[in-house]
Amino acid sequence: MDLTNPIAEGTLTITGVTIGEDGTTLNYEGKLGPFQPFITQHLRAIDGSRESGGFDGAARVFVEDDAMVSVKVTGTWRRSQGKLTLFSLDNFDDGMHNFTIFEIDTLKKSADVKVYSLN
Repeated sequence: MDLTNPIAEGTLTITGVTIGEDGTTLNYEGKLGPFQPFITQHLRAIDGSRESGGFDGAARVFVEDDAMVSVKVTGTWRRSQGKLTLFSLDNFDDGMHNFTIFEIDTLKKSADVKVYSLN
């Protein structure tokens, strides 16, 4: 895996935040290179500090030829003040696998995203 050359990068907009008893759900949309994702991630804390945890979720990703793929996402997260960093393993239904890093600014409702291919 080459973490110096992402296959896609960009900024996604956080379009929704739902806070519940068992965690927080984030929804995103935007454009990442050739990809136009719609993503939902459900974050759960691993302890009472709520400084880190795990997440899972799903995405629908449209590519430039108007094809759509479904994606299962899972990973870990950590928080520092109003910033979250998520490390995601992405399993596409077409066989593609990616490692994605989300740098989230909760106050700006945005996520700077870099996507790396695992194939």
